[in-house]
Amino acid sequence: MKKQLALLAASTLISGAAFAAPAPGTIGVGVAHTESELDSGNIIFVPYQLEQGWWVEPFISYSDDDVSGGNEISFLTIGSGVFKDFHSTAKTRAYVGGRLGYIRAEVDFAGGGSDDTDGVLVQPVLGFGYEPVNNLMFGAEAFVSYQDSDDLGVESYGTGTTLFARYFFSK
Repeated sequence: MKKQLALLAASTLISGAAFAAPAPGTIGVGVAHTESELDSGNIIFVPYQLEQGWWVEPFISYSDDDVSGGNEISFLTIGSGVFKDFHSTAKTRAYVGGRLGYIRAEVDFAGGGSDDTDGVLVQPVLGFGYEPVNNLMFGAEAFVSYQDSDDLGVESYGTGTTLFARYFFSK
């Protein structure tokens, strides 16, 4: 039930941003690399700038890790984030927000066989961005992750960081 609610909430955020039809110059694309206690990987996201320092950011992430014993774990995460600037200047912004997502994990065992599970991701985020030129932002985020798997009954908590680049198509 939790994973269906997470997927519904993420879909609502994504579709709400799409139907709001942000003004030209408010849509972008971004890439990031994440290191965390739970998993590490790369993220692709599409930030939609809204009004008064708010933005919505659908994302997709994939990671593939080899763990001790020869097992391989793959994570696919899809969801959305909502963020609000709490301090900004002409070239910088500090923001707070969070991401909500659906996780699909697959474990390939070294001795053969595999197991997969679904779950939810809840991730409060604190971030900072620097815009050296118009339309391009570099920055970093710190976050706390909560992951829950309905199938295995496993709850995981961890912290991590993200380095990102966001490009806005026109501004």
